[in-house]
Amino acid sequence: MTKLYPSAVGVAYTPTTIRGAWEKTTGHAICGMGAKDLSGLGGPLSIGSAETVSSADYDVLLLRCVSAPLAADHNFSGTLNLMMGVQESNAAADMAYYLHVFVTQGDTDNLRGTLLANYADPDTNEWGTTALGKALSAAATLTAVAALTGDRIVVEIGYRSRNTVTTSRTGTIWYGGSGSDLTSGGAADGGVGYFDFSDTFTLVDNPVLRVSQVAVEALRRPTEARLQVSQLAIETVRRATSGNLRLTQLAVEVVRRNGSPPSTGQGGMLIVVAG
Repeated sequence: MTKLYPSAVGVAYTPTTIRGAWEKTTGHAICGMGAKDLSGLGGPLSIGSAETVSSADYDVLLLRCVSAPLAADHNFSGTLNLMMGVQESNAAADMAYYLHVFVTQGDTDNLRGTLLANYADPDTNEWGTTALGKALSAAATLTAVAALTGDRIVVEIGYRSRNTVTTSRTGTIWYGGSGSDLTSGGAADGGVGYFDFSDTFTLVDNPVLRVSQVAVEALRRPTEARLQVSQLAIETVRRATSGNLRLTQLAVEVVRRNGSPPSTGQGGMLIVVAG
């Protein structure tokens, strides 16, 4: 069994083609999918979209979740369930889950195979007017797909509206965050939603940033440190006789400047030891 968690942050690659049979796709969100978000990244977030169409079986896309690449070849089979926070704005909206799940050929828009084609959960499992955790009515059976290392799983998820009025009704879904798994009937913003595959597989654990690719420039250091860093936060921990800086998972120590005190001039060489 493998749980994939939609993320409150973005994703490195998004396929161009929306493959599900959606009547409305405007306004949907795109997110990454894999391990839970790190604490402090925010979430859970919500995305909602309204429909005003009188025809029944009107399908609205809310979220496209794109996984990290597969770490190894995998023959998909088995089932898929989920636990996500959802809500309909009115009990007469008659909204329930609608999903389309597929695998891309690596970071391309080419299809490796479709795992779940335009699945519509029955109206007996209708979303509620209170934002709560909800699973599918039953685990959905997947179509077999032979995926290769580097392929990505894409979950398109939204709702099917079965009302027949033009009154505006909104369906909303919550995603991302850290902490405990969301539970059935739990507050939508009180836990982390997920997709639950009966298969066991692994994804590549890609870091968002790699420190070896970040340039840190020391401009000058009179009475206090001044640093310029592109897209990376640096925290000054303390400053005794020599500077001590801390990065996330990286210690940077200013050793000396050609033997001269840090407060003198701008000349000389800055020796930095990172560990």
